[in-house]
Amino acid sequence: MRAAVLRETGQEKLEVLDGVETRTLGPGQVRIRMRAAGVCHSDLSAMSGVLPQPAPFVPGHEGAGEITEVGDGVTGLAPGDRVLVCWLPPCGTCPACRRGQGRLCLAGFMSSGAPVFRHVPSAADLFGFAGTGTFAEEAVTAAGCAVPIPDDLPYDIAALIGCGVTTGLGAALNTAAVTAGSSVVVIGCGGVGVCAVQGARLSGAAAIVAVDPVASRREAALRFGATEAVHPDALGDAVARVTGGEGFDYAFEVVGKSATARAAYGATRRGGTLCVVGAGAMDDLFQLNMFELFFDEKRILPSLYGGGDVLRSYERVIALWRAGRIDLAGAHHPPGPARRDQRRPRRDALRRGAAYLRRDIGDTGEEYPWPYPWRAGPPSSPVPDVAWAAPRPWNWPRSARTSSSTTTGSRAATAPARRPAHPRRRWWPRSGRRAGRPRPIRGTWPTSRRPGT
Repeated sequence: MRAAVLRETGQEKLEVLDGVETRTLGPGQVRIRMRAAGVCHSDLSAMSGVLPQPAPFVPGHEGAGEITEVGDGVTGLAPGDRVLVCWLPPCGTCPACRRGQGRLCLAGFMSSGAPVFRHVPSAADLFGFAGTGTFAEEAVTAAGCAVPIPDDLPYDIAALIGCGVTTGLGAALNTAAVTAGSSVVVIGCGGVGVCAVQGARLSGAAAIVAVDPVASRREAALRFGATEAVHPDALGDAVARVTGGEGFDYAFEVVGKSATARAAYGATRRGGTLCVVGAGAMDDLFQLNMFELFFDEKRILPSLYGGGDVLRSYERVIALWRAGRIDLAGAHHPPGPARRDQRRPRRDALRRGAAYLRRDIGDTGEEYPWPYPWRAGPPSSPVPDVAWAAPRPWNWPRSARTSSSTTTGSRAATAPARRPAHPRRRWWPRSGRRAGRPRPIRGTWPTSRRPGT
């Protein structure tokens, strides 16, 4: 088979090698034929040496595919099952798992220090990043790393759920527990960052400011739910404009550098929460003085793998994706001909054995419609305004039913000045023999309750 290999730490390019073999299938293990793999920034950090990883190795820890073979003692899995790769599976028996902190289980790292591939022509052993190595056509992993997925979940979406999506959403929903009506700033709008933006939106945050130096990522953050996106140089202005200089209730650092973590800490209000999501280097020190640590009373919460139960997080993400509550690269929208044509080269490359590499979720230049096509997009959204396409309910006043207003960027501009609380509600007089009981409408509105009077 073929695999993408990094021979030495610090190299900028991967080599696609033929003649690569997986390790021998042992008890409690499964063989997975990869159908999709995603690129997480952790892969790039391992390639550059920021994260410790022995070389040569096969990068990739986000992947999905189908099981082709199972080892002795494996239950619940069979050849042909569709699975995603969990790079940090909980063992269920260690103290961390018994406390309900399966994300802190170290059993999954036991295999990361042993070679999992072999290049036959050169007789060289190859490691797999995080013990997996999804940038290969096949991989042999522990049975706990193979998590079954439903048939309606595409492989490319499942691969992203394996790490980036779960990490970003979980940081907002589990670790920070963003509250409704709060203010949020997300520094770093790559794949994990835009998922943190979506998590804050799901939690009901009133203001979500995305910070990134790349313009395309800022545009993507707006599509995924940010209320505004700014360059890092404009972060101070955003703090003053959005929070009145007090600071944000929640700040997410999704870069993995001490400089951005310090900037996020400074943008957090006193008593607020700083959630550190990015994976950084061991020699990059984050410094605070003891007075500000005590006096400002800011909470600093690291978030590893979403900060919750991994398997339950997978189920929640899939449920939200099915309901259309989150956008995973626009895949939950029915694919049109143009989008299908744009994805075909990626699938063709995948069939040829090349790794499906995507660095940023949603950074494709496509404009995805707002979930409510008859309304305008959110403020600062690149989605163009569209005309109100939904018919007015029959029991609205005639002036509202016959108007043909067009949205101008505000959702409230499309509604009449006053309308019934529910489109099918029956009205009754303020007093009289039938007070408090529904009164049918016979072609006219009661004069005392006509909207707008």
